[in-house]
Amino acid sequence: MLKYMVNGEIMKNNWWNDGDSKFKKTLFIFVNWWNDGNNKVLKAFYFSLFIHFVIGFFWLITLGLQYIL
Repeated sequence: MLKYMVNGEIMKNNWWNDGDSKFKKTLFIFVNWWNDGNNKVLKAFYFSLFIHFVIGFFWLITLGLQYIL
C-alpha cells in the first residue's frame, strides 16, 4: 500500500476514500496546515493570492456577462 506525507506525517492511502465527508477532510487538512505555526507569513500570502484570484475570476465573469447582455 502506498503511503503519502500529509502535514508532516505519513498517512495510508485509504484515508481519503474511507467513506467520510471529503469537505471535512479538506477542512481538516487546511486547518492543520494553518495551525502548525510554521511560515505564517508565506501562508497568509498564499491565502491572499487565492482570494484575489477568486475575486478576479468572478469580476471577469461579470464583465463578460455585461458585454454579452
